[in-house]
Amino acid sequence: MQSSFMLATLLIGGLISCSSFESSQEKTLTIKALQEMGLSKYNDGDFEKALQDFNMAHKIDPKNSQISIYRALSLFEVGEKTQAIDDLNQICTKLKTSSACFASLSYLYFRNKSYQLSISNADLALQDPSYDFKHKAYLSKGASFLELGKREKALETLKKSVESYAGQQSCSNRMMLSRAHLYLGQFSMALNEASLAKSLCSSLFDAYVWQAWVLYKSARFNEAIEIYREARIKFSDPTSQAVIDQNISKLRNNDALGIPKIVL
Repeated sequence: MQSSFMLATLLIGGLISCSSFESSQEKTLTIKALQEMGLSKYNDGDFEKALQDFNMAHKIDPKNSQISIYRALSLFEVGEKTQAIDDLNQICTKLKTSSACFASLSYLYFRNKSYQLSISNADLALQDPSYDFKHKAYLSKGASFLELGKREKALETLKKSVESYAGQQSCSNRMMLSRAHLYLGQFSMALNEASLAKSLCSSLFDAYVWQAWVLYKSARFNEAIEIYREARIKFSDPTSQAVIDQNISKLRNNDALGIPKIVL
C-alpha cells in the first residue's frame, strides 16, 4: 500500500508541479548560458559585459558559488577591487574548503600587491590533494615570493607550478619561472624557459616580448632584435607594431628596456 500511495502522490504532484519543473530546467539552462557567455567575454577582456552576464546569473541563483567567484573576478577587473576581494573572502568563508575560491583569492591578492595574503591563500588552496588546478595557486604564490625578494623560494614554487600542470604548459608559468632564473643570474635556464613559453604559446605577443627581454638582459642584443623582427611578421596590429618599433630602436641605440609585465 505504501508504494501505491507514493506513486499516486508522485502522479498528482507531477500534474501540479509540471510548470515548476520546467521552470527549474529553464533556470538551469539560463544560468549555464549566462556563465558561458560571461566566461567568453571575460577571456576576451570585455570585463564590463562579462560582469553584466554574471550579475544576471547571480540574481537568478545567488547561492551558486561558481558564478559568485566569476562575478568577484570580474568586479576586480572593472576597478571594484575592494568589493571584489571582500565578496570573495565571504564566499571562501562560507565554502570553507573550496580550493578554487582560495586560489582565486590568492590571485586577486597578488594583483592587489598584497603578497603575503596571496601566499597564505595559495597555501589554503593547495591543502586539497585532489585540486586539479594546483598550478594556478603555485603560480600566484611563486610570483608573490618574487615580489617579496624571496627568489629561491620563488624558483622552487614556480617549478611546482610548471610540473603540476597536467595539460599544455601555461605561458605565464614558464615566463615567471624564466624571470626567477634571471633574477638568480641563471641566464641560460632563463632563456630556455622563455624559449619554451614562446614555442608553446606562439600566438601570444607577450611571449615574444619576454624572450627578447631575456636576450637583452643576457647582452645578446642582435638576437633580441631578430625576435622582434619575427614578431613584426606575426603581429600586424598597430599596438604590437608600435612596441616592436620602439624596442628595436632602443636596442640599436643601447637604450634601456623596461621589464615587461607578465600577466598571470
